[in-house]
Amino acid sequence: MCSKWYKDIASYLLYLQFPPILDKSKYRCLKLEAMNFFISNDNLYWKDPGGMLLLCLTEEKTANIIDEFHVGICGGHHAWRATAYKILRARLYWPKLFSEVNVTSVNFLLVNKNFLLFL
Repeated sequence: MCSKWYKDIASYLLYLQFPPILDKSKYRCLKLEAMNFFISNDNLYWKDPGGMLLLCLTEEKTANIIDEFHVGICGGHHAWRATAYKILRARLYWPKLFSEVNVTSVNFLLVNKNFLLFL
């Protein structure tokens, strides 16, 4: 899992040491944040409050997942919040999930609205 989102957490979970470039004041914060993550079979998982393990995705995969769940076969052009919760129910996670789904849904709506005006 080589993603800037998870590199410090993965390093801490794998080696039980703080990354050397991390400021000492951030140690406690990283330790508390890492408690919600789990590594199994070279995959990083996030434990949601209900105890479910959600697969952590990298930046490269998020755009395809959003498109699939909003427009693709899994989607139905739902509002951004419904799309985000649908992704969570599929046990997928990334730190900026809600904000990225919101921006993508709004952009999709604006593009389609402008397209329909020209018809």
